Amino acid sequence: MFFYVFSALWGGFIILMPVIYCAECIGIKISWNILYRSTLYISPVVVVAALSFLFFFSEISINKLWIKKFILFFSPLTLGVYLIHDHDLSRVFLQKQFPCSPSFLQYLIYSIGGLLAIYIGCSFLDYCRRKLFQLLKIGDFSRWSEEKLTRILQSIIQRLERFS
Repeated sequence: MFFYVFSALWGGFIILMPVIYCAECIGIKISWNILYRSTLYISPVVVVAALSFLFFFSEISINKLWIKKFILFFSPLTLGVYLIHDHDLSRVFLQKQFPCSPSFLQYLIYSIGGLLAIYIGCSFLDYCRRKLFQLLKIGDFSRWSEEKLTRILQSIIQRLERFS
């Protein structure tokens, strides 16, 4: 268990991002190519961190009902949070909102506050999107159009199979 947590913390951005931040604030130039490659999703460090988190959280059992409800509410929204905050326009906006601060403590407070604000804000946006899609019955339309397209494609494939 300790290995999973340690790998996730080491491989994650908990160590890497404060180092980058402090170096930038005092004017040290770091090779962004090296840092960029170490944070890509195909980086071995990131893969080990992701697997470590997966193994760590798969071992946890949750008995309290309110925690289960909390997780079940926010877990479907997480993909939306990722897609919204990782969009190019959102990234530029967020980088302008969190400038360098003179102390590491301020950086830490801004980071934690920013993370919570981004997650809650993007979760709210995705929740509104889900409710709008339910109101407009987009899921029903999607299933209907999928069935129609499937039938059309199957008939085309059957006709092509007759000719061959």
